[in-house]
Amino acid sequence: MRLIKKDQNGFGTLELILVLIIVLLIGVVGYMVYKNHNTPAKVVTVTKTVKVPAKSSSTSNASIYKVPNLGIQIINIPTSLKGLTSAEISADPSNVSEFFSTVGLAGLDSACSASSGAVGALTKNSGTYNPNDIAPTTFVKQFTGFWISYNHPQAACSSVDSTNTLETSLASEFQTLVTNKDNIELLQ
Repeated sequence: MRLIKKDQNGFGTLELILVLIIVLLIGVVGYMVYKNHNTPAKVVTVTKTVKVPAKSSSTSNASIYKVPNLGIQIINIPTSLKGLTSAEISADPSNVSEFFSTVGLAGLDSACSASSGAVGALTKNSGTYNPNDIAPTTFVKQFTGFWISYNHPQAACSSVDSTNTLETSLASEFQTLVTNKDNIELLQ
């Protein structure tokens, strides 16, 4: 049997318990930070989608999205773009832009909200469209006193590949929808 000397160095039971408590506290705090960091933010988005009976017999539930800031409405919205949302972005009163996304896309990543223009943007430009002007936009339709143009998303809105794949698909569908001038009407 070994004898314990009074001047022996090492960890005692009390020190060991204190070290374990400190390590446990650091672990709990680290877990809480990780959990809060990886929880998606709750997004509250107000949609302007209104379902109305179809104007033609080709579809039974055409939908209309009204964009008062641009003075237009988008018709024949496919179900894939259900929950379409928009946000006005305007630096120049003569050229008002509306950026678009969907509730589902913004729910996957808050960076993909309408304010980011995740699926594209429409701009109301004053005057008459001049096809000789070189512009980074796509001409959509001329109205009395103004014309509408389309801009595609400038960059991916998310760092998650599956969200970016969905964004690309929705942006393509939105572009097909709004660049068909028959789907853009004056606001009624």
